Amino acid sequence: MPLAGAPYTRPLPEGIPGVISELYSSDGCVLKHILNRPESVKKTQHFDNSRSACSDRMVRRMTITAFRNPAVLAFSDYTVQGVVTDPNDGSAQDAFTSFNFELLPNLPPEHHNGRFRMPRTMSISITPIALLRSGAPQTAGLLAHEQLHYDVGFVIARQLAREFNIIDAATDAALRTTINQLIQLHFHTRARLIQTRYDRESNHGLNAHFQRVWSQNMRGCLANPHASQIGGWML
Repeated sequence: MPLAGAPYTRPLPEGIPGVISELYSSDGCVLKHILNRPESVKKTQHFDNSRSACSDRMVRRMTITAFRNPAVLAFSDYTVQGVVTDPNDGSAQDAFTSFNFELLPNLPPEHHNGRFRMPRTMSISITPIALLRSGAPQTAGLLAHEQLHYDVGFVIARQLAREFNIIDAATDAALRTTINQLIQLHFHTRARLIQTRYDRESNHGLNAHFQRVWSQNMRGCLANPHASQIGGWML
């Protein structure tokens, strides 16, 4: 399906595919190390090491998923350059973090019960766009602030995967139109609103109180695979 992703709001280069480090299904099942092998689903170890109803459902059927690589950023993931500017407000910053998304593998819509839908073997890949100003102090606080920018891409991808599992259409063209509309809504409109509000309230991480508030909200959002909002902002 030729609907390759792009940065959610910022015109930066596409990400480089990597090894899957974390994988979520749209119904909340958490898997690890799925490498485009459907048969490996049956061999995947779940975090709770139990044969839960969730894991049983994943063995029985495939769902569109969301994954990110890496799950946790390090300063070694950043490209160092002389000047780093936040394109949302034009301000000079020590670091800038965004994300790329991509639908993998590139497959055409499938015909199911007389309608068109997205293949259930597809996934939404999230990879980082990470820039660091030369000479910027590489502090834990800076990295924590930037990590949340990256996390926004992942929690939005989970929400989008759930919607991709529901939609269908009478024609191939109608399905593609719906897919592009959802991508625009989630990865562009809503992501931009969340990221802008986060930086405004936290003052790019300098306001300790609001940085804690946003970090707490994100922890709760990540812990809930069905989360559809963060701090009242829709994903």
